[in-house]
Amino acid sequence: MRRNAAPLAAILAATVLVATAGTARAQGEDPEPTPWDQGHISVGIVLSSQDSFGDSYFVVGGGAGFFVVDGLELGGRVVRWFGGDPGITELSPHVRYVAVPLGWPLLPYAGAFYTHYFIEDVFADADTVGARLGMLYHQGGGFTVGVGAAYERFVSSCEDDCSTIYPEVSIGFTF
Repeated sequence: MRRNAAPLAAILAATVLVATAGTARAQGEDPEPTPWDQGHISVGIVLSSQDSFGDSYFVVGGGAGFFVVDGLELGGRVVRWFGGDPGITELSPHVRYVAVPLGWPLLPYAGAFYTHYFIEDVFADADTVGARLGMLYHQGGGFTVGVGAAYERFVSSCEDDCSTIYPEVSIGFTF
């Protein structure tokens, strides 16, 4: 299963992040609340295109997370691939850490995930593990924009290209 890159969206998001990034807070200043504070909930929608099994798919899904401590999110997502054969559904729990102690509008994040691909018809299901790194921009409220990359490796049987690196662009709301 291969993922298509979205280079124009990544360039646009990176431009917004670089153009609007501020400086770190002065020492001793009280930190303002962030979308990544303990007890906050994140929600997201997944829209993508993918190529696999010789078909092109339109991918739709959603996810949610809960910040168990400042910056540390436990979450998951469910995604369905449409328009190709066989049908594919993903179930993916994840953990992510956002470096909120830095106090910058532009914050690095790192995370890990596991994905189980439910593949219809005569194909065997597949399992992957992965990691992601990136930057999130937040200047106030619960709205964030992120740019990053993910590395994903098949841990179930694999005959060809068993790992991939792909860009990720996110727009999120946390409340």
